Amino acid sequence: MKVLLIEDNLGDARLLRESLKEQGQSDLEVIHVERLADGLSLLNNQPFDVVLLDLSLPDSSGLGTVKRVIEWAPDAPIVVLTGAYDDTLGMDAVRLGAQDYLMKGQAPGTLLVRAIRYATERKRAEVDLRNAHDELEQRVQERTADLEHALTALQEEFSDRLKAEEGLRKSELRFRQMAHAMPEVLWLASADMSVVHFVNPSYERIWGRSIAGLMTDSKSWKDSVEPEDRPKVDRLKQQLDEAIAEGRNTLSKEFRIRRPDGSVAEIHMRIFAIKDEHGRVTQIGGICDDVTDRNALQRQVLEISELERRNLSQDLHDVLGQNLTGVAFLSKAAAQRLAESNSTEAAEILKIADMVNQAIAQVRALARGLQPVKLQAEGLMHALGELADDVSRSFEQTCVLASSANLIVPDGQDAVNTFYIVREAVMNAVKHSKASNITIKIASSNGRTMISVEDDGIGMQPRKTGRGMGLAIMQYRSRMIGADLEVFAGEKGGTVVRCVLPATVARLAA
Repeated sequence: MKVLLIEDNLGDARLLRESLKEQGQSDLEVIHVERLADGLSLLNNQPFDVVLLDLSLPDSSGLGTVKRVIEWAPDAPIVVLTGAYDDTLGMDAVRLGAQDYLMKGQAPGTLLVRAIRYATERKRAEVDLRNAHDELEQRVQERTADLEHALTALQEEFSDRLKAEEGLRKSELRFRQMAHAMPEVLWLASADMSVVHFVNPSYERIWGRSIAGLMTDSKSWKDSVEPEDRPKVDRLKQQLDEAIAEGRNTLSKEFRIRRPDGSVAEIHMRIFAIKDEHGRVTQIGGICDDVTDRNALQRQVLEISELERRNLSQDLHDVLGQNLTGVAFLSKAAAQRLAESNSTEAAEILKIADMVNQAIAQVRALARGLQPVKLQAEGLMHALGELADDVSRSFEQTCVLASSANLIVPDGQDAVNTFYIVREAVMNAVKHSKASNITIKIASSNGRTMISVEDDGIGMQPRKTGRGMGLAIMQYRSRMIGADLEVFAGEKGGTVVRCVLPATVARLAA
């Protein structure tokens, strides 16, 4: 494994090499340069498995150093090396795209080796997931574009009464041949979705129900939807109307169905409005894909990522934290002995003990951030309360947790996913809303638990080109726990992010 060390302090560089050597890491080849320009030149000419990056270099300093390395070598894992009191700078570097950060002189060799290897694996998993996601998105866009084009062409032919019967027959034949060859379910319905005009044979394979039954009863496809997901599909038409009123023509939902043989499939449905030349909606079309395998793979990737977080958190809490506690105890004992002998160095030793205690608090906070729910006996509610307190202390906004009941999420992984959804929504409000107040609300509706993050900021802005990673991650985690995520403007301004948890995942207790 090739490691590029960009560090201008020769003493720190030598100490790092010795730490790796003490761990017997013979497979680590460390190449050291003192300037960022030299490091970028090496990255341009040869591949490296990981970059150890100091943020105080002769030709670059601060977070701009991280940005330049990411721009120059976006696929290279980065572990930032910070000073003993640059914990905030290290976390900011991780938010920019670094995989990890370590405090120089305070990370034992085992933690350094683990950080290098974990950063490499996390970056590899991130690149693999991004490539798979991009490939899937490209395929979906290509298929959807072709289908929308074909459906629009077909609708125009149907509505044009002056065309010859032969032309209409040939057009319908082409469409049916294409639709019958699709692995996804393709359907066309009336504008109010009360009558199904067409559905391809994939419906019988994915739903396990007959086309004849669907044509007779246009709502029979809902009978297969799991009870927890019925509210999602019952509101499809209403939500599509709202989307059309906002200038959008499509709507996507995910839900689960249970086939007659008892097997469960996860379905991604994309519905869209088909309009005539006057802009009136004449039909509703839809494409349904079985994404069971895709979602299972995504869950595995997420579980691996969370396992790495837990392992690192446990190491910080159990190993580094305990070692620092021992150092603090010995320092205080030494200070007492020196004080008894009237030594002037007793005060200095006490300062060292105080600094070690501060480091212990920082390690515990970092461990809690990596594993916010498991390390807390009080569970998810305590973690959300600490999140609100941390935001209020660290930023200019006031953040409060408002709930008259205790939120219970029995499954640890579901609790972690729920926490990160809320934290992402809160941090988005902190960074983008220009709000003064942020509220985390927990309530119950129709047997389902709702967690809302509301702010009094500038409100929702017009959509920009591209896809925000924060929202994508929240949607991704929501799918993993079967939750329904909504983002909308607040009644009195600001933005509301609402996550509706199914009863199988969460409940409220007095």
